[in-house]
Amino acid sequence: MPSSTNTCDDWSYDAAANTLLKRLRELRRDHSRVCLISAGEVTVRVNDASASARGGRNQHFALYLATLLRHEDGPLAVLSAGSDGIDGNSDAAARL
Repeated sequence: MPSSTNTCDDWSYDAAANTLLKRLRELRRDHSRVCLISAGEVTVRVNDASASARGGRNQHFALYLATLLRHEDGPLAVLSAGSDGIDGNSDAAARL
């Protein structure tokens, strides 16, 4: 499998999602099974209007990425995880 730098540290959530999904699609052209691992923390710009919003950058990244998926991308699993020692800033964190 070709090697590549898969770090998205300090990238905007949308640039990271678009880049990683593009890379996954490229790899799948030549390989039937792919595991793409990326490191880093994505960023989400918050303005005054969204200051009361809930959730975090991982949730934002994962939900945005889900909107980009096409039927032919499956089967696919995405895990976006992080820990800063706090279990989120909303009721959406750690709910099963």
